[in-house]
Amino acid sequence: MTKAVNIAARVEQLTQVYGASLLISHHTFLELDDSNDYCIRLVDRVSGEEPSSAISIYEVFDADPKAIALGKVNTRSCFEMALLEYAQQHYTKATEGFQSCLKENLDDEVARLYLQRCIKHS
Repeated sequence: MTKAVNIAARVEQLTQVYGASLLISHHTFLELDDSNDYCIRLVDRVSGEEPSSAISIYEVFDADPKAIALGKVNTRSCFEMALLEYAQQHYTKATEGFQSCLKENLDDEVARLYLQRCIKHS
C-alpha cells in the first residue's frame, strides 16, 4: 500500500476512536484553499509508519448538529489550550480545560475522551 493509503486508513480508524464524523490529516488540511471556510480543530498528533512521521489529525465538524458545532466553535480556543496542556503532560490543567469545554458543549465527544485520558493519568 502507498503511504497515502496507509494514512487514509489510519485516519478512518481514528474517527471511531474520537467519535468524530470526519477527520483529516495535516496533509489534507494543508491542501485546503482557506481552512477558515470550514469548522475545523486540531484533535491529535499520532505516530505514523516511521517514528519520525507523526501525523496531525483535525476534526471537521461542519456536518455536526448545529448546537454541537456551535459549541465546538465557541470552545475551540479552550479545547486547543487544554490539548496543549495534555500534550505537555499537565493533566490537572488539561482536565480543567476539557471540563470547561464540556460545560458549554456536553456532546463534545473528543473533549470527553481527553477528559477520560486525563483522569487515567492523574
